[in-house]
This record gives sequence, C-alpha cells and structure tokens, in this order.
Amino acid sequence: MMMLRAAETVRGIENDNPVLDTCPICASEQVSLFVNAYGFDMSICADCGLIFCNPYPSETQLMRYYNSEMKAFENEFFSDSFEKRINIFLPRIALMQRLKKHGTLLDVGSAIGIFIEALVRQKTNYEITCCDMSTEACAELRSRHSHINVLNMDVKEVTGNKRYDIVTMWDTIEHIVHLDE
Repeated sequence: MMMLRAAETVRGIENDNPVLDTCPICASEQVSLFVNAYGFDMSICADCGLIFCNPYPSETQLMRYYNSEMKAFENEFFSDSFEKRINIFLPRIALMQRLKKHGTLLDVGSAIGIFIEALVRQKTNYEITCCDMSTEACAELRSRHSHINVLNMDVKEVTGNKRYDIVTMWDTIEHIVHLDE
C-alpha cells in the first residue's frame, strides 16, 4: 500500500523527460519494455542488461521519492539487514585497494552507508565524501560517521574544485537521469 501511495504521488508530478529508444549506458538500440511497475515503464537493454525507468523520472520526482515514506521504509529494511550486507562490499574494497591504496573517494548514492561502514571496518586510507538525496539517510550517515563529509544533494549539485581519485556508485547509475551531466 505504501509503495502504491508513493508511486501515485511521484507519477502526479510533471515529467518532461522523453521515452528513450537507445540504452543510456551503451547506446544500443536493442531496448524493449521489461515490465510496468507501479505505473512506471521499465525498459531493458538486450546488449548490456541495464533495466531502467523509461522515461527517467524528473529531478522533482526523484527528490520526492528519495524523501518519501517508501524510501524511509527501504532505509529501515537496509538498517535491519545492515550487518549481513557489509560482506557484499569486501571484494570490491579489496579490488579498490589493489588499484588505489589511499586518496579521495566520492560515494554517490550512499544511502545509509553500508559501503562506508565496510570501508571504515577495513581501515582503508581514503578521505571519504558521501552524496545522497535522502535527508533521512544522510542524517543516519552523519550520526554514524561524523568524520566523513556527507552531502545531502544530487551529485550534479556538488560544486567546487575538489577532485576525487575514486568515485563509487553501488546500485546507483540506473537512478541518474542525465548521465552526461
């Protein structure tokens, strides 16, 4: 019921984004309808396997969803399974450590910080910045890791001359509306 309410609210917000006939990742023209979920068409790319909302939600729709009761529920679900999810990131961190042992890291779509917690537990030597659109998730991240820079915004709004050695996006790229930006 909660998802139906959240979807209805988001669908009620204007969206001028076009329906894509090519994959936003690999530019393949082998894109077809995968499923309609809660009134949103999901397309799949036959070449790279990306499943994406088509058309992409507008930025206003995304901001509304990321700060909805449904996202709060999802954050609670991730909190309840937090410890079990840490291990998902250990092989990824091992690979990162082989490629770059220290430096600046930007994690886009950090949510409640399961990946960040894995980095901390592995005692990595990265200066970490997190970026997420969920106010609730950012508050939880700040309370758990006060030494980490947490940005409550769309990654496109990150300004300044800061450069990052590593940028991570776990289960995030399919949520980014304007990939070129």
